[in-house]
Amino acid sequence: MEEGNSRSHEELDSKRDLSVDRRGYLRSVGVLGALGVGASASASTAAAQDGSDLIDYDGRAEDAEWREAADERIDEIRKTDVEVEVRNPGGNPMNDATVDVEMVDHAFDFGSAVSVSHVLGDSEDDEIYRETFLDTFNKAVIENGLKFPSFEGPWGDSKAGAKAALDWLNDNDIPTRGHYLLWEGGDTSTGGGMAIPNADELSDEEVHQRVNERIADHASDIGDQVTEWDMHNHPIWQSQFRDRENIGWGGENDFRDWWDTADENTDAELYTNEMGNVAGDFFRDAHYGFVNGLVQSGAPIDGVGFMGHVQQPNGNVTPPKEMLETYDQYSDLGLPILITEFDIQIESRDDETLVEWQTDFLRDFLTASFSHESVEGVMSWGFWAGDHWRPTGAYYDEDWTLRPHGEQFLDLVFDEWWTDETGQTASDGRYGTRAFKGDYRISAEKGDLSGETTATVDDDTDTVVVELTPPGKN
Repeated sequence: MEEGNSRSHEELDSKRDLSVDRRGYLRSVGVLGALGVGASASASTAAAQDGSDLIDYDGRAEDAEWREAADERIDEIRKTDVEVEVRNPGGNPMNDATVDVEMVDHAFDFGSAVSVSHVLGDSEDDEIYRETFLDTFNKAVIENGLKFPSFEGPWGDSKAGAKAALDWLNDNDIPTRGHYLLWEGGDTSTGGGMAIPNADELSDEEVHQRVNERIADHASDIGDQVTEWDMHNHPIWQSQFRDRENIGWGGENDFRDWWDTADENTDAELYTNEMGNVAGDFFRDAHYGFVNGLVQSGAPIDGVGFMGHVQQPNGNVTPPKEMLETYDQYSDLGLPILITEFDIQIESRDDETLVEWQTDFLRDFLTASFSHESVEGVMSWGFWAGDHWRPTGAYYDEDWTLRPHGEQFLDLVFDEWWTDETGQTASDGRYGTRAFKGDYRISAEKGDLSGETTATVDDDTDTVVVELTPPGKN
């Protein structure tokens, strides 16, 4: 959750179809505004002034200098040469065979947060929700169900539902992130926390131990159902435990013990997760310093998570060039970067200027991210306005009409950055092309002969062999 929220409590209460825990989660985000968190401190960052007026961001133009360089990097780091050899039934090279190289999935993560209620529900919208997710995204994170307050705390026990949702995702071969193992705070006033009753009344030693136990129990309970965890969520914005006298960097209650505990209880990778890096810059340097401290001390950190909640009304809009500079800064740490929570909120969908701006900024946010070798994926924070914490940012209307920026998302992921090539083998039985890295179905035919295979295409892929067989022999 994250950088601020202008929606009133009355508006949130009107969403009667949302679960109690989600309403509580949404209510809590107003705290950000009270803290003054939300607008970038950078003079170069675009700002929205009176809620509808928009100052264009640097680099929006079609001929912007950064764009050509980004496209060149995309070709260099996201694509590779692939060679297919077609053989006849006797095992010899087959010339003039038609080869289809069809992409099935990206190596890059284009994922989304999902709701337990819609993954498990039986309404028509639930069915459309599941189908749309599976057709569009290749990775998931459960939005609320694995948070301590929701999983087994005051928001209601949703453990069975969360685990059932994980089962469904794994049954559909969807790798899933865990959100989260640590969010400093005993209560749930900031939308998460550790659900530790009366934490303020506990000693530093007791808090340290209680958090250790929660992390160990949660990580071992979920086991291999997640590929990675937001191990430390909001480490900069929320430091209530580390602000205590005897919990921090060093000492008898060093918070890095919690990282070790997580590492001991899960094989999943462990990430930080913080806002204000590429959607505003207000926590950028502090987050870098925190991650660098973990790396230098040998903590078991596997990746860096940047929340990407872009807010046009609040001015959390980071131009592409500045985003790329941030990726460069963090790449020195030698860790992969994941955009963990991406959406673009606008003041009104009735303002065509803002809708066009949203579409352009989505294009540029994704292009800048996809073009940087340290970035491994972008996780959208939901996709349907019928259940989205910032409905103007959803890709689909409540009636499932695709919005312009949703169409832009699909065009990039499944057209511009997608490989579907057809060609003929040469005299040596080989056909080559350049393809985006990912999983493929590769087929070939000549006359009545045909064959098909699957392959993962990356920089280490050897020549893919397709053996042709007569009809009925496939």
